Amino acid sequence: MDTLLAIILILIVGIAATQIILRVSTSSKDAISTFQTVLTIFGLLLGGYWYFVERKGEPHVDLTQTAVAERVSPGYAVVEASIAVKNLGTTLVHIRSADIRLQQVEPRPKDSAPVAAIAALKMTDFPDAITDKGGRSWKLFHEAELQWPTLRWFTSDIAHEVEPGETDTITATFIVPCSIATVRVATNLRRTDENPVSAHGSRLMQRFIDVFKGPPQAGETAAAPAVDWWKVRSFVDVASACKPKR
Repeated sequence: MDTLLAIILILIVGIAATQIILRVSTSSKDAISTFQTVLTIFGLLLGGYWYFVERKGEPHVDLTQTAVAERVSPGYAVVEASIAVKNLGTTLVHIRSADIRLQQVEPRPKDSAPVAAIAALKMTDFPDAITDKGGRSWKLFHEAELQWPTLRWFTSDIAHEVEPGETDTITATFIVPCSIATVRVATNLRRTDENPVSAHGSRLMQRFIDVFKGPPQAGETAAAPAVDWWKVRSFVDVASACKPKR
């Protein structure tokens, strides 16, 4: 309802502005030119409102992950993650790539940075890597996220489509030894924009932005296209699952 009222208000304002400008125009040629200008401005306003405020052509999802561990045989457990993708938007969601990593949390591998060294960092320090006195270097953070050692890694193209209002589930299953006490499941899903309306709207608005921005300056390079990833993380207690059931 709010969107409809906003569109009606924009129409009324555009028509009123057109009438006023046409009345003060001194010739039919000026009137036609002015009318075209007003229509162009009105189109930009309406398109900008639709694309930047409402973002009707953009996908919107609610991503949740449930990860559990169960003992499957003496000495081994299965860790299974179920990733639910709920489409909250008005367009079809296309998921074309998955990056799902099973990461080792406890015990800490010998070839990774000691927890004590990470805990000793200053409050505002989130370095990409650290080096000990012996010259060994360990990768640590990506932005503010600690990079845990990877035990298993599923990375592949997939083909999932989620209709508006519906939910789809992606499942990843891993087998781990019971010597691993705690793991973390890090899931990244990549989406593609295959909606023709959204893609056309994006290109159209980019053309307008380029026009107002002007030609590129000397030495200026175009920015690389953003990669759209949806991310979710979960910790799993494997040690408890590995205990024999009475």
